[in-house]
Amino acid sequence: MNKTSMALAVLIATLLAAAPARAAKRAPKRGAPMTSVQMLVKEGMTALDSQDFDAAIKKFTRASQLKELSSTFFLLGYAHYQRGFRSGSPQTADLADARETINAYSQAISLDPNLSTLSEPYRLYHSLAMAYEALNSYDPAIDAYKKAMKASPENPMLPLYAARLRYRMGNMAKAGDNLALCLKRARAMHKLPLILRTIKTDPLFSTLVESRDMQRIIRNAEEERASADSPEEGPLRDSLNDPGPALNRSLKALPLENTAVTDALSTAEKRFKFRQYQMALDAYNEVLRLNAQAPSLNPALLAIAYERMGTACNRLGRSSEAISHLWRSLQQMPNNPSVYYQLALAHSVNGKFKDSLAALNETLRSAPSKQELRRFTLLAKTDSELEPVRDLPGFNSMVGQYQGALARR
Repeated sequence: MNKTSMALAVLIATLLAAAPARAAKRAPKRGAPMTSVQMLVKEGMTALDSQDFDAAIKKFTRASQLKELSSTFFLLGYAHYQRGFRSGSPQTADLADARETINAYSQAISLDPNLSTLSEPYRLYHSLAMAYEALNSYDPAIDAYKKAMKASPENPMLPLYAARLRYRMGNMAKAGDNLALCLKRARAMHKLPLILRTIKTDPLFSTLVESRDMQRIIRNAEEERASADSPEEGPLRDSLNDPGPALNRSLKALPLENTAVTDALSTAEKRFKFRQYQMALDAYNEVLRLNAQAPSLNPALLAIAYERMGTACNRLGRSSEAISHLWRSLQQMPNNPSVYYQLALAHSVNGKFKDSLAALNETLRSAPSKQELRRFTLLAKTDSELEPVRDLPGFNSMVGQYQGALARR
């Protein structure tokens, strides 16, 4: 799996299958003695966090045998799902784990039909749908996708999964409806470019673009996005790094439960905006510390935070540290051209010129518009940090390829 595919897989896992610690409502109050069931659940969660799925399944199985709780069966089903669906595709899932996922989730639903013990029931319904799909039980899978979409009415990935299954079933009208809903939700969450790239580049969804009807829906979304674009004027490089209105929109559209994280993030953004890079790094580290204590940041905000940290490290001459932050940003939000460009700068300063050239290629490949492609091409040809990269044999042919694409657009 290449780095782009891996990053896309991580994005989808983050949106739809993040660790269920927040999905299952916490039971014991701090300080109260833990029962055997609670201890087993805690040990199972530790195993799940370390991706030791066999151990997690054993712990959750034992806990569910001691006391039948909906939340415990949810965790058992989730552990089977994580083990059986490591590839992310129903077509390559382990069928035994798919059956066990369905069994455990069905038990969870029978004990709590409204899933009141889960704060995010859509996670159950989504993985239940995937399990049914792996077993070619398409009607129950569609029913589970419907419940997932109802439980999480803003998430754009859920109708995208449903569109993919409808397409496989040959129901083009319903597939088109689900795809249109996906793009509508993505636009409302300011994730339309990301979702469009996911549809086109992720093998799980790219078959959708083989249909002319689906192509038309995607083209309409792209045209609406292009007509709505109104980029502000400003210095070339700063326009790539300035948060602009996007972060504020994310903060408003996706309210955070932890106001301490929100306040710390606002402080960090101000430091970054005024080029106080060391102070910005300190502030972002505080954001991550607070978020680890009480997770509140969605993947988009985490991606922005890591991108700012990587950029700040580049400005401070700490390129190795920058690379670590920038890869974390890509794991949260793949195909971000500005992050790839910062990676190109960091690799070049580190003397890894071939890695820098590869990152530059990803920058130009993932540029979502003609304007951004032109901007990044100009930066690649003029930034002083990239002077050694421009001497590599492949640089001119790579840039020429994208300049040719610009001429044809």
